Amino acid sequence: LGIHQPQRHRGHRGCTEKSAIMSKIFLNYRHEDSGGHAGRLHDGLASHFGEDSVFIDVTTIKPGIDFVEAIKRSIESCAVMVVVIGQGWLSSLIEREKSQHVDYLRLEISMALKQGIPILPVLVVRAEMQHQEDLPDDLRALGRLQAFELREAYFPIDIKILIEYIEDIICGPRIPRATQPAHIQAEPTLSVVGLD
Repeated sequence: LGIHQPQRHRGHRGCTEKSAIMSKIFLNYRHEDSGGHAGRLHDGLASHFGEDSVFIDVTTIKPGIDFVEAIKRSIESCAVMVVVIGQGWLSSLIEREKSQHVDYLRLEISMALKQGIPILPVLVVRAEMQHQEDLPDDLRALGRLQAFELREAYFPIDIKILIEYIEDIICGPRIPRATQPAHIQAEPTLSVVGLD
């Protein structure tokens, strides 16, 4: 048995209506690593929080706009950054560093860490969380964060649970996690991945 899906909570004060959440959710991802999953994740989050509350570069930044400035402003105003990590995430990071080209994914995460913006790593396609020692200095704090696994087969269920975690970050938890039942007798299982 794994860690089962937590019970859905009710009556989250301040977050029960879409109009109550005005803060941006910033999606950070590598196009070649997890672009499809990020798009699907965007659609699920936008359906719940509203299109204007979720930033994703391919649709949010309009033609003719300075995308560097647009990204900077969006990070400064966001309430949480969701970092989508696929199997090729680390290798792409290393390749970009060797090429000495500007890595906007790394820049976005580094900016969020420096500004103290909450970051929620989301693992897709059976990716593993990155270890601190494998990351460059400006991203090492990312390796200490608990990650959430978004499974392809159980996406509709996992996205609902992920939305609850995001609401907890933005509005505060509904009830203390310690008072929730550890398990319910129902499949599928939910995996929350750490480094232990």
